Amino acid sequence: MRKNKKRRYVMKTLYVAVFFLAGMLTFSYAQDDFYYYHGEKKAIKLHPTLRYIALEDSIQHMKTLLDMGAQIHERGVYTTQEKERYWVIVDIVKENIKNIQQLTTLPNISYIGPVVGVNDTSYVAISQFFHIEVTLESQLNQVIELAKKNGADYVGAIPYTNGWHTFESKGSKSSLAIANQLFETEKIKEISPDFMFDFAPFLNKMKDKRFFGNGTQTCTNDPQFPQQWGLQNSNGIDVKACTAWGITKGSLSTTVAVLDTGIDPTLTEFATNLSSTSFDAQSGTSPAVVYPSDHGTHVAGIIGANQNAFLISGIAPSVELMAVSHSLAVIPNISAQLASGLNWAWQNGADVINNSWGDQGGAFYGNLQSAVLESAINSAQNSGRGGLGTIVVFASGNYAPVMDYPATYSPNSLTVGSITSSGSRSSSSGYGAALDVVAPGSNILSTTFSNTTTYKSGTSMAAPFTSGLAGLILSIQPTLTRLQVNNFIESTAQKVGGYSYTATAGRPNGTWNNQMGYGLINAHAALVAAGGGGTCTPSTPPTVINGTNYTSNTALNGCNFEFTNSNVTNNASLTVNANGYVLLASDFSVVAGSSLTVQ
Repeated sequence: MRKNKKRRYVMKTLYVAVFFLAGMLTFSYAQDDFYYYHGEKKAIKLHPTLRYIALEDSIQHMKTLLDMGAQIHERGVYTTQEKERYWVIVDIVKENIKNIQQLTTLPNISYIGPVVGVNDTSYVAISQFFHIEVTLESQLNQVIELAKKNGADYVGAIPYTNGWHTFESKGSKSSLAIANQLFETEKIKEISPDFMFDFAPFLNKMKDKRFFGNGTQTCTNDPQFPQQWGLQNSNGIDVKACTAWGITKGSLSTTVAVLDTGIDPTLTEFATNLSSTSFDAQSGTSPAVVYPSDHGTHVAGIIGANQNAFLISGIAPSVELMAVSHSLAVIPNISAQLASGLNWAWQNGADVINNSWGDQGGAFYGNLQSAVLESAINSAQNSGRGGLGTIVVFASGNYAPVMDYPATYSPNSLTVGSITSSGSRSSSSGYGAALDVVAPGSNILSTTFSNTTTYKSGTSMAAPFTSGLAGLILSIQPTLTRLQVNNFIESTAQKVGGYSYTATAGRPNGTWNNQMGYGLINAHAALVAAGGGGTCTPSTPPTVINGTNYTSNTALNGCNFEFTNSNVTNNASLTVNANGYVLLASDFSVVAGSSLTVQ
């Protein structure tokens, strides 16, 4: 999707005129106004005049378009089979017409296809590629032959994605039309059109030095720690890192993968914990690449910058970091490549995968989803860690109120929003029904190139706090399931910001708010709830629950609990897993048919 605010990785906007006769299009979009998703037709709205064009080179053939008077909205480059290829988005103006066959017959223009969207700034191209999952691998050759008859060539299996394959339209038919026709043969389990999502994160980079934190040097000897308000803040709005480190700082036996623009391996902050095992999802090869953006390096520092008397500290300074790189540029096959990265990560030992990227997708114009990407998320959550499940963390996105895709896809992911140092939701932080927790995301200091630090803001910065916490939990309890880790993080979250947190159907881990999820993550409380440290004493500050009506089954985990003016109704069960005490005030009630269990 195209968003004017977002920094782009492609060259943009050359304004010249291209004139085509709409009535002379030699290919039809009759089967392009829908796609199959899990066997159901999903309608999409095509842009009336924008088209995606694939080119074989950039100089001679871009000039051909310009000579024909093309209005080029956007262009980019990608690599297939070690060859650079190019794409453009052009506008087919309905006046002063030229024959589009001049384009389709040019040897350098390999494909012209539709674009999804309603205006010239909010759109998603559908590339010449599409991805299929065959019902049986033994049927693949039949599918390849059928695709060839319909004008599509077989490209190959998608690396590390069991059963998924890529095809490329070579004729006048659109890739979407061919994919739909193939699905209707019933030899296809699933199709995934190649929507060219804009997954590159939009965030604010602070240009000046800002000192927002109020940490103390007794917690760690890293000199810039006092500027890291998210770890320790004088007003208490932080993740309680210092007390958590009294239990654990992580373990090299726990691996947190960062699927992002790469992690700079030359930094002193990663000298002891950056894994030599890495992968570049864009090329499908090892090792990882460090792309020009420092986004991935900044995210990695929030998770695992070493405590070494140099610069900053990560929330989990002793966990192992694993780099899985991608430029996050808008290119064909981006969803399939990110799917490869996710699958490679869990298949190579990632306990946690941080994903500080996403696109609103259809939030503005039509619910676009990538089945191949979602399949990889499911595989990580269900098959990772020997079947215990890899913890998959996504940023909620920076275009409030909408949330990013695929953060909205799976209830088994941890989706993280951003707060400011005062405890309020960051103004751009996406929120809604899929939001799980929040973490510090405004004015976050972390690592960048050349052994320096910089401030950035966004949910991209909030997600790694949560990924790091998951790494801490698994460092002390490596046999926990994905669900257990998620539950410990959610049920111990702090109810900050003055928002109204209420019992909510489908949210069993305590009270919830659509702008804050379960609240601000609490590293110390989550570790104690998971059985770490033995630091829960009668003097440990309790979780105070006041005025809550539990109407659905709920489990709470933590140290000490105090309930006032609360009740359990509607045949619901409330389970309190307390490592300390539970205090029930006289106005606490459990109505007939409901239950309270303290353990």
